[in-house]
Amino acid sequence: MAIKLIMFDYDGVLVDSLSVVLAIYKKIGNEFNVSVFKNIKDGDFFDLNWKNSLKKAGIINDKDIKNYERFFKKEIIRLNQQITPFPNIKEAIKFLGKNHKLAVVSNNCSGFIKEKLKKHGLLHYFSAIIGAEHGPLKPKPDLLNLCMQKMNVKEQEAVYIGDMKGDITAAKKAKVMFIGTSYGYHSKHKLKGADVVIDTPKKLLQPIMLKNGRRLL
Repeated sequence: MAIKLIMFDYDGVLVDSLSVVLAIYKKIGNEFNVSVFKNIKDGDFFDLNWKNSLKKAGIINDKDIKNYERFFKKEIIRLNQQITPFPNIKEAIKFLGKNHKLAVVSNNCSGFIKEKLKKHGLLHYFSAIIGAEHGPLKPKPDLLNLCMQKMNVKEQEAVYIGDMKGDITAAKKAKVMFIGTSYGYHSKHKLKGADVVIDTPKKLLQPIMLKNGRRLL
């Protein structure tokens, strides 16, 4: 069955936010003396649900979580201008949008996503922006299922493109094919289980084949 809908994650797929997020977590480590955060080296440290990343540092107290959340939001707003779309992503979106419906499904807030996409001339390519306020976060499949419902497509007619191990879990639970982007947060070895892994956005401009020879896009 032909693919009708391509759903994109936001961070690590459309925009390059990793360097900013790493800088913020290291600043949190210094400000609050959290040694684990001071020594983060790459995106493999992070979990799809940000609270699980805090748990790795032993942060489970609700008050502490709220303090770190406020600090993170303040910093991400301050550094927002440094977050930009990946090279070639606009060309890929324009190309894929010729024959597919496009949507964004992310654990980030939809308002933040829309603002950034609009600024860079990308928002009008997407038929739906599904964010954190629309349901339980990934790796639960609810956001993906909601998007397919809104776009009136079946699971076998959809693909999800994400950059983290938890995205694979969400895609499998939603019964959709999955393309992993190793140019995002998680490295290729953490994306084991993806139908296909690509290392640059430019690869989305080329036919992508599944292991069994069936064309995915």
